[in-house]
Amino acid sequence: MMDDVGDEKRQWKRSLILENMPRYFLHGILLFILSFVLAFVWIVVSGIMLFLGVILGLIGAFLILFYGIGFLNSGLMEHIWHRNVRDEWTYLILHGFLLTIALYILHISIEFATALLISITPFAVTLLLPVLFVFVVFDGVVAKGVANVFSEPAIAQSSYSGKSSRSTGAISSKSSGLDECPFCHLPYPYREEDVSDLGLAYCRHCGASLLDPWYVQKT
Repeated sequence: MMDDVGDEKRQWKRSLILENMPRYFLHGILLFILSFVLAFVWIVVSGIMLFLGVILGLIGAFLILFYGIGFLNSGLMEHIWHRNVRDEWTYLILHGFLLTIALYILHISIEFATALLISITPFAVTLLLPVLFVFVVFDGVVAKGVANVFSEPAIAQSSYSGKSSRSTGAISSKSSGLDECPFCHLPYPYREEDVSDLGLAYCRHCGASLLDPWYVQKT
């Protein structure tokens, strides 16, 4: 039974990524362009920071870099995915640091696999364009995943249909506390059995974190 639930969730996540691939691509390509611009600004700022001393200057420069990356990704998350992300400066620095590490590991892995494939067969060069597309999409997936860690669950203002007995059948207005997701505005974003003990659930359409209104009323 647990294996069936796990397989269902993995299948749901794969279908969710495919369904939102244009948005992942947009997220990835905008993050790349904006990060490229940020890199030039950071070089200038780093040169100024070094006048404070090598050690203090480097620490300050990297803190500014991580803050900038976290700020950019938070903005993209809010505009593309309509998700609220914590914007305290400490969270933005941590956000940028984790995203930098995650993207570095991703890029090294993809570049290694691409180089290995080209060394095996010269015809793999023709796959560079599709690989570049996948590269950008994966950047979007990773960037959204990191931003999810710092996102704030939403309390929807849509009408509440009331709590009902648990059901594993088709999603309907009787099995969901929300009539629609406040982010993607698609109907019946989750089933009652998907709600955690803390009242949290994830939209089956866009993956947004939601706070069940029944839990809010109860507390």
